[in-house]
Amino acid sequence: MYIQLMVRNDWAFEYLAIPGETKSSADAPKFEVGRQYRIEWPDGFKDTVVCAKQDRNVRCSDHGSVTDVTWPDFGFQVNLHGFLAWVSFRQVKIHRDDLT
Repeated sequence: MYIQLMVRNDWAFEYLAIPGETKSSADAPKFEVGRQYRIEWPDGFKDTVVCAKQDRNVRCSDHGSVTDVTWPDFGFQVNLHGFLAWVSFRQVKIHRDDLT
């Protein structure tokens, strides 16, 4: 079964959550760089990809103060006609058995 992970925010820290299971960032799925994951693209095509990580930098505002924050964005790179493109796991479905 492939599932679409939800994006949650825990005080300026975004993480991916399993719908109906993940209660906080502490029990969110842990992704392992270099490990293979089974994914399903939005058009239904199924594939196996190797996990990579990019830092995601954003500016957050909380009670009037602005802070620059960085958190990991796990996903993979694909070759599109000679160009490397980043795809975040937030954009595809992941096989439930691959999530720990």
